[in-house]
Amino acid sequence: MIVSDSVFTRAQLRVCRDVIYRNSQSFFLSSLLLPPDVRACAWAIYGFCRIADDLIDGQPDRGDLHQSLSRLHSRLDEVYSGRPRTLLDSAFASFVEHYALPRSIPDCLLDGFATDVNGVEFADERQLIEYSFKVASTVGLMIVYAMEPELKADRKLVLTRACDLGIAMQLTNIARDMGADLKNGRVYFPLSWTLRHGFDLDSVKGGSPRFSQAEALIARDLIAFSDRHYASAVEGIELLPSRCRPAITAALYVYSAINGRIKTNEYDSISSRAVVPLSSKLAMVLKAYLKHAPANSRPTSFDSGPSDEIIERFLFRLGLLNSGLVSGRSPCGI
Repeated sequence: MIVSDSVFTRAQLRVCRDVIYRNSQSFFLSSLLLPPDVRACAWAIYGFCRIADDLIDGQPDRGDLHQSLSRLHSRLDEVYSGRPRTLLDSAFASFVEHYALPRSIPDCLLDGFATDVNGVEFADERQLIEYSFKVASTVGLMIVYAMEPELKADRKLVLTRACDLGIAMQLTNIARDMGADLKNGRVYFPLSWTLRHGFDLDSVKGGSPRFSQAEALIARDLIAFSDRHYASAVEGIELLPSRCRPAITAALYVYSAINGRIKTNEYDSISSRAVVPLSSKLAMVLKAYLKHAPANSRPTSFDSGPSDEIIERFLFRLGLLNSGLVSGRSPCGI
């Protein structure tokens, strides 16, 4: 059922719903727990980000990748100038206009895609987190803007914990997709880890990675790093509007369950790809729906997150920590 409001047309919502339904069972199921107005925003955000991601991942030739990235920047120019060419982009433009989304956030997302285009090479954990912020935490920041009118908690903390969830999910993605990425010559884990665990970088050049103890140890480190960010994100959910908590909790439950599957597979993401069955996803969505979260609940104290310093520097560069959630455009780099 399509529910429209004054921000989006039915046609916009229909095309966005179809994109998320086709591409992510996990996010679609979780989104159903969102109130209609926030759900519409989430679908519009997902629609733009999904098509953008597909444009980059779907181009094997380096020249085509650069053309795709250039086109994404042009699309974003069209969105922010009020001249979107597609129905998906028009939905995102409606969201951008109504909620005054700073251009700096989607610009930062495209900066992350540029890393994929120019070649992935992370020297250490810090660079891994910076990349994860760009390609995943930026999406979480956009979702926060859809909830902004109801946010009454410390915005800095809300934004930081939303970024934790994005980073956690991206680390899960990297662990789950390790086999496919190595086959394509992409190494999304730090060079320092390859040295620590004796991973042979030359082994990925042939395009036929084989599971070994080194890959298992790297996957284990990715999962452990991801789990720390999920744990940090949990307390941030309690700061969100009460009507939005079940959906974000469901997304966290469903996505973090992939980590559990990888552990069950003895950290082998080379021979197989971890999949959470639909029945398990539905059970977790129901669990999130039934979770008691009174409107006035709020943790009395907050622990430091695993990447707070990196996240806060990004938020400052994006212009989001000057006076709460503000509009503007600023560079993403640190």
